[in-house]
Amino acid sequence: MEATILGKPSPAYFEAALAALDAEPELTWMVGDDLEADVEGAQRFGLRTVLVRTGKFRPEQLERTTVVPDAVLSSIAYLPEWLERAL
Repeated sequence: MEATILGKPSPAYFEAALAALDAEPELTWMVGDDLEADVEGAQRFGLRTVLVRTGKFRPEQLERTTVVPDAVLSSIAYLPEWLERAL
């Protein structure tokens, strides 16, 4: 048996995550603090995205990118309330 190494933003990473969750990309949200690895990688695979302003996030990232998350939240703590209003 051969090992497979997975990492964001590779499509194999998102494919494996969706398979483990038995989820459809268009019905799945990726929440992350990295515009390239989390948001852009997930969007390329068809997931919806939320960028949180914690961890690796830097405000200047949003100013110089063409990647547009579905939402930007100050903290993952706000996600349940935001989802309830947005959906």
